[in-house]
Amino acid sequence: MLRFFSEGVTGEVNEKLNKLSEGLEEMKREKEKNEISAEETRRIEAEEQENLKKWILKQESNDEFLLEEIKRTDKEIECEKSAQRSFMRALFMEMKDCREDCNAFGTRVFNEISNLRSDIKELRKLFTSREKENFRLEKPIKYDQSVSNNEALVADKRCASDTDSGNGESDFNRMIMKMTKSYDNEEYIREYRTTVKRLEKSVVSLHEECTEIRITLDNFKLEVEAMRREQAEKLVSIEQTFRKELETLRNESEKRSESQDIKPKIIVPVQKSESTSSALKPKPKIPPKDVPIQEAIIGEWKLISHDKLHNFCEKNKKYKHEVHLENVKFTIDDGKLTSYAFNGKSYVKLKSKAMKKGNSKKNYWHVENDVIKSFDSNGIVDPKASEYSSRYIKKGQLIITNEIGGITCTRVFQRIK
Repeated sequence: MLRFFSEGVTGEVNEKLNKLSEGLEEMKREKEKNEISAEETRRIEAEEQENLKKWILKQESNDEFLLEEIKRTDKEIECEKSAQRSFMRALFMEMKDCREDCNAFGTRVFNEISNLRSDIKELRKLFTSREKENFRLEKPIKYDQSVSNNEALVADKRCASDTDSGNGESDFNRMIMKMTKSYDNEEYIREYRTTVKRLEKSVVSLHEECTEIRITLDNFKLEVEAMRREQAEKLVSIEQTFRKELETLRNESEKRSESQDIKPKIIVPVQKSESTSSALKPKPKIPPKDVPIQEAIIGEWKLISHDKLHNFCEKNKKYKHEVHLENVKFTIDDGKLTSYAFNGKSYVKLKSKAMKKGNSKKNYWHVENDVIKSFDSNGIVDPKASEYSSRYIKKGQLIITNEIGGITCTRVFQRIK
């Protein structure tokens, strides 16, 4: 009995021992498999991290190359602009000197013409006085009939006595006196006419010179205007070529990064350490620099600083404006720019403006040099009541300036993530 009992107990113990040994073997095999899988995951993670580092370094090198190209093109544009500014400055100085010379010549011409007019007036006065004197000398003197008869008789007697005696001195004297009088008057008139003709010729020549000067000035103005237009077109073409080159550089860098660099797919392991998770944590997205302002402005913005805001609000209490000491929000829908202000609970609509079309005088907004500019008349014809605003992005911050009646304020906002 005892033997049978002991044999049964030993058999059960052996079965249990066999099961335990089998369990231990299975645990060993599972442990080895887990160790192999952990080593494989660590190796894959290390490879992915190494690939990620290489990709980041290549992207940084591409960005540096792009920045160097942008700086080089900026320097070239600045040199071109400085050369254009110096050229325009020299051109304007030359215009100023030419204008001063023309003014001086005009004053000299005016003085000479005034002197000629004064000389002509004096000559006319002298001529009229001589004519009056001649008329007074040639005017017949009326005598009485008896006196005239006696004088005639005396003259006849004198003539007869002179002819009889053979002495014609009195007749010769009278003839010489008449000739001298006539000669003096004719000579004076001839000199007067020659001087007048000479003055008329000089006046005509002065008029011709003045017209030539006017024509040259008009031609000079036309040339300057043409040069201005040419320089403006040249600057526009330079800017367009710069933008095209920048776009091609971006495309080339993107193609190079796509062809040479393959972004690794990060395999997330079952268990991660804190250091690995913090290293592979994605960074917040920063909008690229080439996003247009009409897209970058959309969203919510937090007020971080302001300048002359209280003065602006105090001076423009009677007008409705967009300047408030709150956070703001902007949306663009169907070409309408709508601004909102935060009242502590939600955003309240302030104003809505349509995009500018033609020479619109109503409320409008438009984009100029990556700056959103808007105009709001506040329903009043007075230009002092109109609000002019500008919005642009600088270093990731939104800067808004508002102006009413010569009073300006500036606010700086940070994007709310």
